[in-house]
Amino acid sequence: RSTLAGGAGLLAGLLLPGLGLAPRSGAARRCRRCGHPYCRRCQVTTRYPDHCSPCMHLFILRDGLAPGVKSRKMGEVALFRRRVFLGTRVLSLALPGGGHVLGGRALLGSMLLMTWGAAWVGIVLRGRMLVSPEWIAPASGAMGLAVPAVLALTAWLAGNLTAHEKISD
Repeated sequence: RSTLAGGAGLLAGLLLPGLGLAPRSGAARRCRRCGHPYCRRCQVTTRYPDHCSPCMHLFILRDGLAPGVKSRKMGEVALFRRRVFLGTRVLSLALPGGGHVLGGRALLGSMLLMTWGAAWVGIVLRGRMLVSPEWIAPASGAMGLAVPAVLALTAWLAGNLTAHEKISD
């Protein structure tokens, strides 16, 4: 009985917001340029929903801003860009494709992550699979590791040598 109630509660929690029966509030967003969080109640809706108000005026509309505000905002943008760059690079060293997912290239990033994971599953579980993969020439010895190792190396190189962020603007 408890699993039935739990399942019904989970199903209701997943379906009610999609049907529009449960109230939803606008989620807070993070500015693409400076990383400053804002919500719809704090900022007037504009044609540029991915930018906070100061960044919209500074970078898109190119309006004049006070010199103090402009220099502070440029410092925030530089700090945010440096943090994002370092975060995506460090993540890609351990999980190739993870930086792509964070940078907005989700399809390429997920493909690289799946390739990396499949290669490591092939390396770690090489002798423990129920059916030996026939497409790997000799499934034992060093040659059995060659295909997954080359696949892992290719995924790692592609994940670390390609651009992590989606080119836009």
